[in-house]
Amino acid sequence: MIGRDYIMTQIEVLTAVIAKVLFKKDINQKEEIRFEIAKACKSFIGLDFDFINKLPIEQVVSFFSITGKLDVIKTFVAAKLFQLAADGEDESGKISFKNKSRYLYDVLLSNTNDNEHNDLRKEVTEEISKIDTELNSETQN
Repeated sequence: MIGRDYIMTQIEVLTAVIAKVLFKKDINQKEEIRFEIAKACKSFIGLDFDFINKLPIEQVVSFFSITGKLDVIKTFVAAKLFQLAADGEDESGKISFKNKSRYLYDVLLSNTNDNEHNDLRKEVTEEISKIDTELNSETQN
């Protein structure tokens, strides 16, 4: 119960970051988008966004699994931040960030179960579908 409440609280706080990024996307402030994402990454994950962006995505997952069990919250937040970072990039950067996000969402699905994380799994499945649609439309252009 406590774990679920913590996850939901983190998602609510992350929603505020998403709103800021979307607002800045609407007014085309790419540097501000990058700043918000970097600040959120440091706050939520405790790591520098440029650092985790430069790592192979498999190594990012290993950072979130140091104790032997995947840190679901950090993995979800990193996936969401990579997804949001796509809004501040050119086409090749968008695709790279969306692929990283997609990979982390897949890791979440394979490391969570319906009983423990049903709401999260539902949201992750929706995000994967959205990313797949975006990637398909971008590669066809």
